[in-house]
This record gives sequence, structure tokens and C-alpha cells, in this order.
Amino acid sequence: STSRRQRQMCIRDSVNRDLPLSHKQVIKCLKSLTRSAGYLSRMKVGASRYDLQGNAVATVAAEEAQYASERMMKELLRTERMRSQSAG
Repeated sequence: STSRRQRQMCIRDSVNRDLPLSHKQVIKCLKSLTRSAGYLSRMKVGASRYDLQGNAVATVAAEEAQYASERMMKELLRTERMRSQSAG
């Protein structure tokens, strides 16, 4: 899948640059980034997608934008549930 290929590219990049990160740490960072409100809110149809060097390489498709919108709602609901559980 595309996300698997992207994870592998990021892991290879961290190894090539001799970054002190395990594969699990890279994956955890990617999940944190791609689930953030800032990232998800920028996933609009036609928005640029970038490679590891910062070059625009594609645009966000309608399906990706829809997924991002749904994911953002799920993350907001999860955050709200966590807040209400810690307050109670």
C-alpha cells in the first residue's frame, strides 16, 4: 500500500542520515504527524503533497480529502473522550 511504501521511505531516510531512531519510533512519529489536526486540516482536494525533500510530487485526491475529514472528526472525538475521562 502507499502508506506502507511511505513508511519504508521514511525509515530508509532515517537510516541513510544516521538518525538515532528505531523503526518503531519513525512509525510512531508518522502516526502522530498524520493524525494531527494541522496535517489533516490541510488535506484538501488539489492541495500539494510533498516528498521527503519538500518537492511537490502529487495533489490530494477527493478520496484522501474525505478520509482526512473523517479522521479529523474521529481524532477530535477521541480527544474529547480522553478529556472527559480524565476529568471524571
